[in-house]
Amino acid sequence: MTASVASVALLGACGSSGKGYGASNPTTTAGPAAAAPAAAAGGSAVTIDNFSFGPSPLKVKSGTKVTVTNKDSTTHTWTADSGDAVTWTSPDLSPGSSYSFTFSKAGTYSYHCKIHPSMTGTVVVS
Repeated sequence: MTASVASVALLGACGSSGKGYGASNPTTTAGPAAAAPAAAAGGSAVTIDNFSFGPSPLKVKSGTKVTVTNKDSTTHTWTADSGDAVTWTSPDLSPGSSYSFTFSKAGTYSYHCKIHPSMTGTVVVS
């Protein structure tokens, strides 16, 4: 395991407190293969590309694990906007890295990149 992958794995283990309603098993992985499970789950994938999140809004059912994969050329985060009932924040996601969060409470949740605040998106959970 390279030092950068080890750092991402360590940050993923301690980068999210799991606090907030609906928090469930956030995970971080490195490498492009991480997006495959989310895509197979049927609409539970968000891609970071060209300094934007897509799709947005992402519509999922309660209990869905959403995986964000950074396909951009620079580091980003996936962070819940403050004030939402459900909170999460990924560690810094280097190109090719992924982070997952399970939404277990219905609602509309806005998010952004802490590094690039103009990058925003929404997850709608029914």
